Amino acid sequence: MFTFKYPVVNIKDFTEAFAKEMGATMINNRFLVPSSIGNGYVQLVDLPNRLAAIIMNFTLHVDMHYEQSKSKEEWYSLRFEESEVNNSLITQIDGEFVKDSRPAHNSVYLVCSFFDLGYFFSKGTHLKCITIQMDKQWLGKYLRMDVYDEIVQQYLGLKTASLHIEALDVEYKRIMAEIINVNEDHPTHYTLIQNRIMALVERFFNNLYEKRYQFKYQVNASTHDIEQIRKVEHAITADLTEPCPTINELSRMASMSPSKLKQLFRDVYGKPIYQYYQFYRMQKAKAMLLSKKFSIKEVGMFLGYANLSNFSSAFRKEFNILPSELFVES
Repeated sequence: MFTFKYPVVNIKDFTEAFAKEMGATMINNRFLVPSSIGNGYVQLVDLPNRLAAIIMNFTLHVDMHYEQSKSKEEWYSLRFEESEVNNSLITQIDGEFVKDSRPAHNSVYLVCSFFDLGYFFSKGTHLKCITIQMDKQWLGKYLRMDVYDEIVQQYLGLKTASLHIEALDVEYKRIMAEIINVNEDHPTHYTLIQNRIMALVERFFNNLYEKRYQFKYQVNASTHDIEQIRKVEHAITADLTEPCPTINELSRMASMSPSKLKQLFRDVYGKPIYQYYQFYRMQKAKAMLLSKKFSIKEVGMFLGYANLSNFSSAFRKEFNILPSELFVES
């Protein structure tokens, strides 16, 4: 097992210490995870206005446990995680634990340095996460803290409960994919990464403000029901080459009535099930086209469209342009 324990300090020091503990060398704010521990990389990203982020994208060859002890200095970490879990993932926030054995783990949450924070990842897990660190001064300068302070404290009071109710939705996943898959040879690749990370920050705090009195922060459903809804979301997005399961099939999977399933899914993900599925498909199509690795025909066939005109119509309905126009412009 690889174990790393470190106090909460600025994320640059954390990244350097993380690399040293692994026996890796940082070059241009990036290091490769040694093969004895995993396969992949860790990258530090400097952001505007004194912010910084760390990108982790690697598969573990051993179990990994790391902890950050609480600090007297006030820091906030905004974490976006989309990982493929092998066996289990355990998250600890200030003495509360959440064990996740689902094959796909996705969440976004904000934690404070006043809490202990720990993670256990089992061997074989593909860890893909982006963590942005900010201090109280940044929050005060760039957010209206007379408005946000109460909202943030209410959110942080949920602690591990927030891991159950704040799902990583399709838009977060799309932005994360753009960050992870950015072409390193592109002359502005670092600027692209910075811009996309700031888009994650902006979207999180906008959602936090807009939905502060809504479902996500005043939960009227059980933890079990939320987990079942997240299982449904994974089921409809795991294999886009297959048609979306029917409502009856999904309701049986979630062990709840169709009406309850539809209402709860919309509350958590902001869209009806089929609309969410189609939005996810078109976002995937857009990302594939922008990568320039696939033709329009290949993208349409991948998404299960036998007729390319139907694919083009669906794409135009979502983005108000044809795939060919996007393909040419990109």
